[in-house]
Amino acid sequence: MARGAAESARASAESARRAAEEARRGADEMRRTLDEARRISEMLRRKAEESRIAAERIRRSDADHFQDEIREGIREQSEIANEMRASAEPFTAGRAAAPGDETPRSKRPIRPKRRS
Repeated sequence: MARGAAESARASAESARRAAEEARRGADEMRRTLDEARRISEMLRRKAEESRIAAERIRRSDADHFQDEIREGIREQSEIANEMRASAEPFTAGRAAAPGDETPRSKRPIRPKRRS
């Protein structure tokens, strides 16, 4: 019976060794998978940061162009207003305000406000 118990203990120890080896392989595989996930995560983080920087650069560039376009539009409007003023001068030069040129007012007298 001692021989059977020793054989059973040896078989049990062998089985435990195989299970431990299998667990070690599983843990190694999990570590490799985790390392790969970390590597991919870091790569994605870097790409996201590069994309954020590029988007910010584009936004600033667009804002600068927008400001330049606004200034150009204001300059053009100013030039047009100056040209219109200059072209209107020959028609208004030397013309004094005629007595009838004033804006017409109502003929009714203005009543004082009532106080309660």
